[in-house]
Amino acid sequence: MKNQKLALTNGIIGIVGGALLIIFTIIFWSLVAQASYSSTTYNSYDAGYQLGSQYSGFVLGSLLINFIIIVALFVLGIVALNYYKAVNMTKAPHILLIVGSCLSIIPLVGKIVGGILLIVGGVLYLINIKKIDRKQT
Repeated sequence: MKNQKLALTNGIIGIVGGALLIIFTIIFWSLVAQASYSSTTYNSYDAGYQLGSQYSGFVLGSLLINFIIIVALFVLGIVALNYYKAVNMTKAPHILLIVGSCLSIIPLVGKIVGGILLIVGGVLYLINIKKIDRKQT
């Protein structure tokens, strides 16, 4: 039962965290593009000032949530890699969580690719729950 709870937690957090990373990245970069195109002088300082003044709460909130998701999934991947050594479970979900969270440090493309890897790793955890239950009985 204890094995199933960690795999279920990693699966759900991997799927939800990967989806949030992708959504926040797309929204953030669309706001950056909007601020840079709406600037009358096409000066990067004006665009940054406009982005910071209008959307500062969203920008800071999304950066904080992204950081928490990245660190949590990295730690969960390492903990699960050590925890499931005795269980006959593939290492792919653990590695996908670790690599996906490391790739999510890179802006734009890294966050999108990392989010996709986190979603795939979360799905693999949920698939492997049945294998864990069969091995314990």
